[in-house]
Amino acid sequence: MNRPVLSIYDYIKEKLNTTQQLPFETKIVHYKKNEFIKRKGDVEENIYFLVAGITEVGKYKRGENVIIEFFFSGEFFCDILSLITMKQSSGYVSCVTDCTIEMISYKALVKAYNEKSLIANEFGRRLAEISFIKRIMKESNSYKTAKERYSDLMLKRPEMVKNLPVSKIAKYLGINPNSLSRIRKSISDKS
Repeated sequence: MNRPVLSIYDYIKEKLNTTQQLPFETKIVHYKKNEFIKRKGDVEENIYFLVAGITEVGKYKRGENVIIEFFFSGEFFCDILSLITMKQSSGYVSCVTDCTIEMISYKALVKAYNEKSLIANEFGRRLAEISFIKRIMKESNSYKTAKERYSDLMLKRPEMVKNLPVSKIAKYLGINPNSLSRIRKSISDKS
């Protein structure tokens, strides 16, 4: 059984199979439920590791809130496009619950890259791969029916179904909340 990842150091130690010191400093911050970590228009400067809690990444499209992704304890997140381009974010990151977050300054990570830190470079590559895989998986779901999207979510991300309100799940899946309620009922009736 995998132990929960408690910090960035624990993550790197486990995933990169090393006990070397981190080549960059980290900082722990606490946020309250519904507090924004980043708002639309901010420039992303950090990479975040969720020690405890749930965060939401979203955008406003035609005046409506669209949820792009949720992150749970033990996961990294940030607005990767804003981070890499250093341009204003078109989305937001907010806390669904009270959160404890460990942050890495992107400047510190790039400095470690430039100093030829093998750990920093492998860590950065893994973060890019994780981000890419999540994006591809989300895009592939857009071709499925609402019922298929919800069934996949139940199978692949049960923590979302268990810990989030139906209204947020519906926005994430791009389904009307009433339709999602009917889908959930039809699935539970078959059980």
